[in-house]
Amino acid sequence: MDTVILNAKKRTITGKDVKILREQKIIPAVVYGPSIETQSLEIDFLTFKKVFEEAGRSTLIDLKMDEGNAVKVLVQDIQYDPETDLPIHVDFRQINMKEKVTAEVQIKFIGESPAVKEKGGILVKSVDHLEIQCLPSDLIHEIDVDISKLVDFDTVIHVKDLIIPENITILNNPDEAIVLVDEPRSDAEMEALNEEITVKVPEGAEEEVKEGAEVTDDKSEKGKEKKAEGKEK
Repeated sequence: MDTVILNAKKRTITGKDVKILREQKIIPAVVYGPSIETQSLEIDFLTFKKVFEEAGRSTLIDLKMDEGNAVKVLVQDIQYDPETDLPIHVDFRQINMKEKVTAEVQIKFIGESPAVKEKGGILVKSVDHLEIQCLPSDLIHEIDVDISKLVDFDTVIHVKDLIIPENITILNNPDEAIVLVDEPRSDAEMEALNEEITVKVPEGAEEEVKEGAEVTDDKSEKGKEKKAEGKEK
C-alpha cells in the first residue's frame, strides 16, 4: 500500500482573512472524517503541490497536524483560482481502513498504436480517469491502458477490457469507450470541416469587426438593432 506524508498546521485564520495566507503561498484546508472533529488547516503551497503530484486523489496520505499523530486521508476536493488555476482551498477526508472507499484514478496510456504510427490515424482519448471502489489498503495510483492493441480503426478499448486486481471494482459503465483511433481525414473532409467552423459575419457588419475581435451571436445583434431603433425614435 502506497502512502505519502503531508505536514500541516492547525489554522486560526478564517473567513475573508485567509487571503493573507494565500499571499504567503499558504493554502487554507480542512480535514474531516468519521472519528475526528472537523479541523481548519494551513498547508505550504509547494509542499502540497509535490504531494498531490505523487498521490493524486487515489493514494492515501498520512496527514500530520502539528505534533499530533498522522491521520490517513484522501484528497476529497480542491478549489482552484479561475484566473491562475492554482489551488486556493483543499478538503481532506479521513479514511476508515476497514470500509471500502470510492476514489478517482488517473489513466496512464502506455505503448504506441500501430493504427496511428503506420496508418496515420488520430488517437482519440475519451476518458482520462476512472472511478473505483475498494478497501483503502487496495487503492492504486493509476491504471495502465496499453494502446499498442489499437492495430486498426475498428478496435476500441472499453472499460471492460482493462485488467485490474480482483479486489478493485470499476464503477464506470463497462461498455464505455476509453480510447480508439479515427481514420485520417482527407483534404476534402478537412476543407468541409473548416467551412463548418468558420464564423460568418452578419451582412453589412464587416467594417465593424476588427482583427482579433469576438463576433457576437444572433441575440446580441438583435439587441443592437433594438437599441438603434430606439435612438432613431
